Amino acid sequence: MNEVVALLVSRCPAVIEQVRGIASGIPQLRVEVTSAANVSSRTQQAGVGLILAHLEDGQDSGITRLLWSVAQALPCPTIVLCDRFKEHQATALLRAGAAHYIDVQSEPVRLDVLLQG
Repeated sequence: MNEVVALLVSRCPAVIEQVRGIASGIPQLRVEVTSAANVSSRTQQAGVGLILAHLEDGQDSGITRLLWSVAQALPCPTIVLCDRFKEHQATALLRAGAAHYIDVQSEPVRLDVLLQG
């Protein structure tokens, strides 16, 4: 399997560390931390196969809308990592095109499963 780049949009050191730790056990996966503003330009380059968008509590959903508009044009899944499950938010984001919505506080992030489809 070729290397897959996962773009992680997060400012939270704990989430970045958690995702990098999980990814270290998946040899074909490389995690790049980026900002929401850089997602669009970075996805134009080869190798991006996954977008992980960390939606912090109280964060403006404008960032998420930007990610969805980018993700709609890409053949790779976008997964939302949130700090606390909110049913209305999960429903809205899944309808907007998110592949998964994961509460990082109570649910393990299974990147290996997500890469398989």
